[in-house]
Amino acid sequence: MAARLPRSGIRGGLALGISVLLISLSPTLVCAGAELANVELKDASPLLTTIPAKQTLQYVYFPPRVGRGPAPWNASDSSSRWVRVDAYAQTARLALTVTMQSSVQRAHGSTVGLVQRLGSWTGDESCLTADDQWSPTDDIEQITITVSAEGNASAVNILLYAQAFDSRTPIPGGCCLTCVDDNDPALRLDVQDVITVAFSQATINYPPPPTQTGQYLCNCDSVASESVALSYAVYRYDSPHGTPFNPDLSESVYFEAIGMMLAPADIVRNGVLHSTIPSTQITAATASSHPGQLAVYAVVAMDAYLESQYPKISPAIFRAAYTAHATYACSVDGSGPLQSCASLVNPISTGLSVGCAIVGLYLALTGHRYFLGELACIAVLLFTIATHIVLATQFADLAFKARMLLSGGGGLVGAAIMLAIWRLLHWSSICLVFIAMSLGAVVGCVVFATPIGTWTVWQSNLNFATSYACICVFVPVLLILRPRVLSMISSSFVGVFALLCGLDYFIGSSFSSIALNIIDRATMPGFATAYSGYIFGPDFNGQPFGAVDEAMFLSWIGGSLACLALQHWVTARMNIPSSREPLCASPEEDEEGRPLLAINRRGPPQRRTRTKYGTEDGYTSETA
Repeated sequence: MAARLPRSGIRGGLALGISVLLISLSPTLVCAGAELANVELKDASPLLTTIPAKQTLQYVYFPPRVGRGPAPWNASDSSSRWVRVDAYAQTARLALTVTMQSSVQRAHGSTVGLVQRLGSWTGDESCLTADDQWSPTDDIEQITITVSAEGNASAVNILLYAQAFDSRTPIPGGCCLTCVDDNDPALRLDVQDVITVAFSQATINYPPPPTQTGQYLCNCDSVASESVALSYAVYRYDSPHGTPFNPDLSESVYFEAIGMMLAPADIVRNGVLHSTIPSTQITAATASSHPGQLAVYAVVAMDAYLESQYPKISPAIFRAAYTAHATYACSVDGSGPLQSCASLVNPISTGLSVGCAIVGLYLALTGHRYFLGELACIAVLLFTIATHIVLATQFADLAFKARMLLSGGGGLVGAAIMLAIWRLLHWSSICLVFIAMSLGAVVGCVVFATPIGTWTVWQSNLNFATSYACICVFVPVLLILRPRVLSMISSSFVGVFALLCGLDYFIGSSFSSIALNIIDRATMPGFATAYSGYIFGPDFNGQPFGAVDEAMFLSWIGGSLACLALQHWVTARMNIPSSREPLCASPEEDEEGRPLLAINRRGPPQRRTRTKYGTEDGYTSETA
């Protein structure tokens, strides 16, 4: 007969079960109760929360320093005039609603932002004058913020943010003529080969000054003129997590990066300045695209007119930020027109990286010792890149897999051509110049990775191509009189460079961008204007240049010098062989005083032997 459980034990087990159930459901209960409890969203304080499945969250926001009115504009007035509300999700589409009394605004998207004004002017808000006065909305107690995920069958993590600004800051998107709402603080990112960051013009929240001719313009007209010198600083923050071989797509990293680019002060401190756009130009900027790497773009609107009029006030007071926008340059969930982030790591990319590293290692260690192998490896590298550029520009619709396979095939064909030139036509000098041009190509890549590459003159394709070609040719001309030295330097520096570029796929530094930037300039039409930064600077082409990047670059210099010394020690005095000589002659078989690129028309070099009659050339029947 089974023993009966005491009544106290039954009560204890029931209480424990109910406790475990409440703990497991606590996130849902808290989030579901947020709509009823009206949880407060504090000013300038990011809030990371979870939207339960098929539910809506509701928060209240109390604007600080609303002030009283009506009152004219005053540069010392720090009362709040408008609020920017943002909501972010990694992949889910959100519905954000901001309600203040009878004013209701809505926005939809994975990254959404709204601007809520806290009052109005007595006159025409689009054409303010010195007689107009600001009047706050009566009895502003709170702003209700409602957010939900469209079609969410499961819980969705989001980040909410709200910040109030005063009348001295520009209003983001206040001059948008095609927007549904009066203000549009959102950034619009067009991600293709390059990333285009577009946004609407900001407006001012004070009576505009007269123009140089004494004419008074409306707010948006004055912003587009030189009377109000608004400007926009485009910043970019790149997450240091993940590599192209192992991208980090976690939500924790995503929200961490977003949280660093919300307030204007945080954007300036954490981001890297990409470009500055005056209000007289089109409000758009282009940036380089790095699929798999999380990049957050933010725009800060600055009022240079007020900064010049009130120099004793901190310039940060006259700045406002648009809603930040993040992108991986690929699709996290595999939807949409972008390439899936999961397909970035594929056997072709991995194989090409490993092959590049192996070829580079072979060149660096034994390039000059085996001249024919050096010629073949460098031909494979250069012809593969050339074939890829032709296919990318002339056959843009070609699939990635087919393009890579055809590029590799083009490299093998090019290697066969160069070997035929060496063997059949006996043009050793031409082959040596070809090898030296690979060194010139690497030197050109490094030159344009310095601050020289940021000059606007290189945005012209003709200027860039001509200068790069001159650098490629200049290196062979500089050392053509010392072919053995030229061959060893070329194989050492090109080999270590190829080795590190192949390893960079797994490390995730910006070292490979030194070479990829040249290829992207040739294959991407808008890359010339999207390029920014330089090595050993704050960023290099949109990627942070940190300690790993410095170590990679210094490893290239040190490794190349070490391999050069090793080749010099191994090859000794071996010269460039012709196609009629052994491919790997020993130093003892090298003729003294023979021209370095001369073809031996008397057959193979003869050994020097010692006889009883003395030392003579040629073979004898009697040796000492």
